[in-house]
Amino acid sequence: MNCNISPEAQAHACSVARAALAQIIAEPSHLYRSWAMSDHQATHHQGAPALVFTVRALMHKGLVFVALDEGRDLYNITTATQQGETLQSVNGVYCDELAARIDEMIEHPAEMTNAEYFERLKAEGDPLLTWLIEKREKGERVNFIAL
Repeated sequence: MNCNISPEAQAHACSVARAALAQIIAEPSHLYRSWAMSDHQATHHQGAPALVFTVRALMHKGLVFVALDEGRDLYNITTATQQGETLQSVNGVYCDELAARIDEMIEHPAEMTNAEYFERLKAEGDPLLTWLIEKREKGERVNFIAL
């Protein structure tokens, strides 16, 4: 957290970060589960209160910043390296689009077909994931039981 800001600004950043995370997690298809999200923190990014988290997604492994543009009441999403170097930004995202827009940036780009996506996932080499994709391609249903 930026220590050069007031306690009120820090509290506001925490409130914005909690709201952004809640909106991402509330998305019905639970896209966030494929991103391996971790290290959620409140911060300020480019002068705006923000949520930052680490991902290990298919297309991006690094940081994701979700900053609130308070003047427009929209979010700006930025992907960055672990060292903070900006890679890609999308501005003006509505809260109900957050998860889908992040997913397009870090996991499954809109221009990538589902077949290409599944081939890329298989190439990652995770045995369980490969098995699940093969079952899906055969039209077989797989049920999981939480232990």
